[in-house]
Amino acid sequence: MIYTGLRLGELIALTWDELDWHGKFIEVRQALSRDATLRPEISDTKNHKVRHVEMAQPLVDVLRHLHIKRKAEALKNGTEISEFVFLTPVGTRLDPSNLRKKVFYKALEVAGLRRVRLHDSRHSFGSLLIEKGEDLNYVKQQLGHHSITLTCDTYGHRLKNDRRAVDGFVGWA
Repeated sequence: MIYTGLRLGELIALTWDELDWHGKFIEVRQALSRDATLRPEISDTKNHKVRHVEMAQPLVDVLRHLHIKRKAEALKNGTEISEFVFLTPVGTRLDPSNLRKKVFYKALEVAGLRRVRLHDSRHSFGSLLIEKGEDLNYVKQQLGHHSITLTCDTYGHRLKNDRRAVDGFVGWA
C-alpha cells in the first residue's frame, strides 16, 4: 500500500492480469467490498473507475519474483496459479481483518513501532508524492480520488508553503 496508494480492498482483489510489467503500472479495476449481507465480494473500485497506478522498479522486481515463485509452486503441485497476487500462507484470498490484526499490527509490535492504521500507508504514499513535488492532479489520479477537492482537503497541508513577503512593495500604504 505504501508503494502504490491502493486501498486495502483494491490490494486484496489485485490480480496478476492487472499488472503491466513493461509499462510498470497496475490497472486497478476491482476491489473487495461487502455486499448488503456483509459478505465479501469482488466489485468495482470505490469510484467505479479504472485507473493506472505507476509502479517503482523495486516493486516491479518484487512482484515479478513473486509471480515466478507462484508459477513454479503451481507447476510443482500440478495446479493453476491463483489469479490473486496476495494470498494467505495456505493459498486463499486474504481477509482484511486478519491482515490488519494478525499480520500488520503484529509486525508493528515486533518492530517496536507505534500502532497506526493500515490505511495510513495509503496516506503516506499520497504525502510522499506531494513532498516530492508531484502535481496534485497526478496524486488524485494515483490515489483514485473522485475529485481534486478531496485530494486538496486530505493532503493540502503537505504542500510547500510558498508565501512571498509583500512588505516593501512600492505603492502599498
